[in-house]
Amino acid sequence: MKNSLFCFHFSTFDMKNFFRFLLVLVGVILLYIYNNPDVIDKYKTTDGSTEKDSTQCPNTSTPDSQNVNVRAVDSTNVNAIVSDSIVADTVKPRVNLDTFVYSSKLAKTCVGRVDSSVKKTLTPYFKIENNNGIDWYYAKTAPICCSTKMVRCDHDAFFTKFGVENGNVCSSLYLHVSITRKEGPFVISKIFVVVDDHKFDITSELSRQEKNMFFHYVNYNIALDSDKYNSLAWALYNAKEAKILYVDNGNPEEMKISKEELDYVRHGINMYIACGQCCGSKL
Repeated sequence: MKNSLFCFHFSTFDMKNFFRFLLVLVGVILLYIYNNPDVIDKYKTTDGSTEKDSTQCPNTSTPDSQNVNVRAVDSTNVNAIVSDSIVADTVKPRVNLDTFVYSSKLAKTCVGRVDSSVKKTLTPYFKIENNNGIDWYYAKTAPICCSTKMVRCDHDAFFTKFGVENGNVCSSLYLHVSITRKEGPFVISKIFVVVDDHKFDITSELSRQEKNMFFHYVNYNIALDSDKYNSLAWALYNAKEAKILYVDNGNPEEMKISKEELDYVRHGINMYIACGQCCGSKL
């Protein structure tokens, strides 16, 4: 009798430990699956089952070193096809700036012609705001204070903009330069856009100089599609680096222009051409 009771208690004890062990094991498995969902996902088929799909496509991504054909626009042949190496940007997707290659000669032949394919590709790189029936295309790098909303400006800016009404470009392609600071008014006697080894005087293009509650600022609007500044447009289009140099209160000052801002200026020129340009464009 004592042996029977002993065996019963012993078996009960073992069963409790066994179930505890099972619970711990199940918990460990669920925790592993929770932290590694791809373990299940890579075996799932379209019907939700977990049978491994033997027809799963292999990795077909293009190696960086592989040459692929991309559409390019050349000054001598609009429909030219060039071979180019496209390197994937793992940080964020962006348009390869060599995909659309325009020139001054080609731009002159494209006035009034809309390229819907290029427009569709470049649209994600713009903020489009409607003001009095006109859609204004601003580069994504443009601060909101420089758009049609005109709230307070608190930092420098360098970007392109143009307007489209009823599907037609109705303004010049403007390069907007804004310089801001907290202390004292600006007294700028000279200001230049320096592109690589070339210097362009934009002193006469002052459009606004004001002080709001927080900052002093000056704005310059340069019509890049004019006879006077089309050389600046193409210099920026092909630029490796650029900056703003100006003389304020007799002191030389510098405003840096980032690689991203230069890329967006090129996007702006491409988009302006793709939208058909203004009828009087001298780009």
